[in-house]
Amino acid sequence: MKFYGNNQIFFILVLIFAIIVATSLVAGCITISKNVDAEPETAGMETPDAHEILVPDPGGAAATQRETKSTVVAAEPFLPGDDKKLGLAFPPDLEIGSSDVLGTLFEEKRSIVLENYAYVVDVASPPLVLWFDVEPRYDDTRESFFIVTVRDRNSGKVAAQGGYGQVHSGSKEQEITLYRAGTYHINIEARQIHVDFKILTADAPLLEETVMPSGQATPNPYEMWEYF
Repeated sequence: MKFYGNNQIFFILVLIFAIIVATSLVAGCITISKNVDAEPETAGMETPDAHEILVPDPGGAAATQRETKSTVVAAEPFLPGDDKKLGLAFPPDLEIGSSDVLGTLFEEKRSIVLENYAYVVDVASPPLVLWFDVEPRYDDTRESFFIVTVRDRNSGKVAAQGGYGQVHSGSKEQEITLYRAGTYHINIEARQIHVDFKILTADAPLLEETVMPSGQATPNPYEMWEYF
């Protein structure tokens, strides 16, 4: 009987241990299930798209550029007809397009027989306005023309093109406006024409207009062309 009693006690202890182990395993499974089913506490938080590319805010760079005055220097021109590259998409992010509110960075007057020349303009404070007023020698726009091609100097791509004659406008006074800071190569092809050409920017000084004295005739730019 004593042997039977010892076996009974041992069996009871083993049964209690098995119940404790089983209870622990069930509790662990319930805890894991709750952690899996629970939603993460991210209410009100925006999760970035895995394919989204974060671009730094360029405002600081733009502000730094505007601290430097715009400049213009002579440059090597492109060969005529070398304008087959794709144009740049420059959205008009500034609502400024009138030369009346800008300063004159550069101005020249030329009587041109046949020329291809260029300038490089570093625009620190946009917009950049290229203003010109032409007086053609011939009515035929194939004989007298003034063509301006603006390229991004770094990429070489055409940013804007316009002018008088050939396939362009027949208006003698025109403006070409670019609304972003940057370095631009301005190429000019011209023939048999007199031009008053200005480069204007927001940081250039304002200059007083030169007014001809009353009764004084405007000089004819073609008087010396009779010798050609």
